[in-house]
Amino acid sequence: MNKIRHGKKEKLKLIKISSEIKDYSKDYDLWFDFITTDGLKIQSEKRQIDCTKVCDERGYVQNDKVIEEFEKILIEEIQKIK
Repeated sequence: MNKIRHGKKEKLKLIKISSEIKDYSKDYDLWFDFITTDGLKIQSEKRQIDCTKVCDERGYVQNDKVIEEFEKILIEEIQKIK
């Protein structure tokens, strides 16, 4: 998570994480609400993590793959904040 702190650290006061998965869906929806230090509220677009990419052949969730996908999406969304 240290990568996240570079650049936008001073602008972000709060990051709220929201997610949902619908029954029988392979997509896990993820989005963020950001509050900046100057009080601006920004909601990211819904992003999806393909569950088949984070599970092994037996269907078990691989935590390292989930963390990798989550960090990638979070960093991309933080970089969109000006």
